[in-house]
Amino acid sequence: RTCGTEDLSQAELEQLFEMLGDGSNRSSVVCSGTIVVACHVIHNGATGLLTQAEVDAQIAELNANFAPNWYQFVLGQVDFTNNPAWFNLQTGADEFAMKQALALYPAQTLNIYSCIPYGYLGFAYFPTSFPENSFEHGVFIDYRTLPGGAYVPFDLGRTATHEIGHYLGLFH
Repeated sequence: RTCGTEDLSQAELEQLFEMLGDGSNRSSVVCSGTIVVACHVIHNGATGLLTQAEVDAQIAELNANFAPNWYQFVLGQVDFTNNPAWFNLQTGADEFAMKQALALYPAQTLNIYSCIPYGYLGFAYFPTSFPENSFEHGVFIDYRTLPGGAYVPFDLGRTATHEIGHYLGLFH
């Protein structure tokens, strides 16, 4: 699989459908139309170190992909962390530590982490996976999948689009 987002159990599906309902219970991140993004660039020295232009291109791709659904993405912050274990993410403990250290305002901000996430192109958690304000929410993408990246043919920036769909409650 190229996507590491896990399928939901029947109980989790029912919880998600109940939460989404008519849309009135959705978070401010999801239903405001404007989604503020914090991009956390995890790198291993020079490997994985994205430029501001690459991050901006990803935001532009998200806006192009989600415009028909009236979502707009605004880059709120970019930060850079040199951490080899987090860059080549292999354990839940490292994922937890990374998100605990870096997540910004999870109830109001979409935290995107670029790295090599468990060998997948990307993954995300569904809205019901954690409490609304939990730092554990977030989207992970392989840094090489940004527009113009090195992961051909997945170098169009659409991995982030796919994973953000899960973050918003969409299934495969």
